[in-house]
Amino acid sequence: YREETLKEHLQKSDVQEFLEPYGYEFSSVENVLGHLKKRVEQYSRKDICFPHEIGAFLDYPIDDVKCFIEKDGKDSLFSGYWKVYNNPGRAKMIFWAYDKAKTSAVNEYLIGKNIRDIAYVAAC
Repeated sequence: YREETLKEHLQKSDVQEFLEPYGYEFSSVENVLGHLKKRVEQYSRKDICFPHEIGAFLDYPIDDVKCFIEKDGKDSLFSGYWKVYNNPGRAKMIFWAYDKAKTSAVNEYLIGKNIRDIAYVAAC
């Protein structure tokens, strides 16, 4: 992951307000990821339901993550990289950009570039 990008994302007030009820504390990126790891481990032991708040870490729109949890994954407007409940136009543009990046990465791989070089170029 890109630590600085994730750090900036986790400093957003809407992200923090959403994650705090799940026990996240924002003293460091490592602390936040450590708590996410614990939640995934709890899920693996069947102690809790899947931690759908993981969508916030994947930069899914917080309103869509909230609706997914509230509606138990039902009644979305449509699905793509995530289930969309709000702002379908914005989601379609993001999906298009993801598809374009995926196609570009696959094409780079097919011409012989290694995955590290492809990921480095994508990060720049």
